[in-house]
This record gives sequence, C-alpha cells and structure tokens, in this order.
Amino acid sequence: MATKSLSVLGDAGAGKKTLVGNLIYKCGLELPRVEELEGEGIRQYAEIVLFYQRKGYKQSFHSPSGSFVVQTSSAAPDVVLWVVDATDAGNYTTSAQKLATLLSNGTLRPREKLLILVNKMDLVGWSQNAFEDVVRGFGAVDIKEEHAFVPVSALRDENVLSSPQEHGWVNSASTSGSEAGKVSGQPLLYQLE
Repeated sequence: MATKSLSVLGDAGAGKKTLVGNLIYKCGLELPRVEELEGEGIRQYAEIVLFYQRKGYKQSFHSPSGSFVVQTSSAAPDVVLWVVDATDAGNYTTSAQKLATLLSNGTLRPREKLLILVNKMDLVGWSQNAFEDVVRGFGAVDIKEEHAFVPVSALRDENVLSSPQEHGWVNSASTSGSEAGKVSGQPLLYQLE
C-alpha cells in the first residue's frame, strides 16, 4: 500500500483541525499515542492536531487504499481537502474564489483529486438545501471529473468514516455532475481511494 500526501486547506474556522484530528484518532492512532493523549487529557479532535504539532509527530492516518500523511504546504499533494463551513453562507463565494485562484495560477495542483468538504452539516440540520447552496457557490470553480463535493460533520464523525443513516439524501446524492461538479454520496474515507 502506498503512502500519499494530503493537504487540508480552506477557510479559517471551517473545522480543518477537527477533521484531521478525527481522521488521526479514528484511523491512525497507535497505542503509545493513545496513552500520551490520555495522559495529557486530550479529548477533542482539534486538540489532537495541536498535540501532534507541539510534539513534532507526523500527522498520518490509514484509508482503504493506503496511508496518508498530512503536509503543511500545498505544493502538489496527491489529494487536497478544501474545507468549507456550511454555517457561513456569506463566505461560500469568497471561499470558491480563493480556491479558483489557487487552482488557476498553479499554486495548488492536486495530483489525484480535490475534495471539497462541506463541514459542520450537523449545525445546519443536514439541510440538503444548505449543501446545494455551497455547491452552487462553487459554480465558477473549474471542477474536474475526479473532484467531488462531500457533506460531512467532522466533530460528530458523520459521513467521515460511514454514511449518516438518518440523513437519507446524503446516501442518494448524485454522482453525476451538478453545475459546479460531482457530488458524492460516499463517506470521505472512501473518497480517498
């Protein structure tokens, strides 16, 4: 199994550290790290990232297709996760413009795929309309076929490792395109294959 690089980018306050902490906790922790986290009283996903940064530990996790190492630069990673806050309706267009600029000027060049994660879906009641508003807000971004939009709640671990059972629209989300790109009904972890 190959090790791939991953960049987690997006807006401030969108839940990037919570997302990475969730993936490390659920798919990457080894027993010595669990003991260290417990010893320091770390109980929140975002605190795991800060702990790893403070200790100089490599932020990594496993997926069905192999391992991922989170890199701090955006220089040509294998996969990019662009995280958008579903509760910040006034910022979708700005976020889309930032992403479009990074892609068009070559600053951001994912080798395999770009996943646009619409995070904090729990805070908007897993509203399909809120999710679709974000997707429409990214309509001006050149989204390629291998890129997709994925609704998640990193804090509640919904649609990160497994599909949220109580939000049926997610499981039946269109895999063909919307005006802005492909929408995925699969959980994030399975998008990393």
